[in-house]
Amino acid sequence: MRNRNVFMWAIFAMFLVAFLAVTAASQVWAAPLLGITPTPTPGGPPPPAEIPEPVTLALMGAGVAGLIGYVRSRQK
Repeated sequence: MRNRNVFMWAIFAMFLVAFLAVTAASQVWAAPLLGITPTPTPGGPPPPAEIPEPVTLALMGAGVAGLIGYVRSRQK
């Protein structure tokens, strides 16, 4: 029963990530379809924000390790 709950939460998390990805992408492709035209900013667009890749990967790795540890502790 517990494994089923963990599986259901994993499925829920995957659907949530997919929903957020589609929502973010829809703002890009839906704007021309809705007749929304972006107004140009003076001086050009701002530079993209820097993403600290090592920290992101470490955080994701810690989350996966935590999930694996949780599932293993529940199986004993």
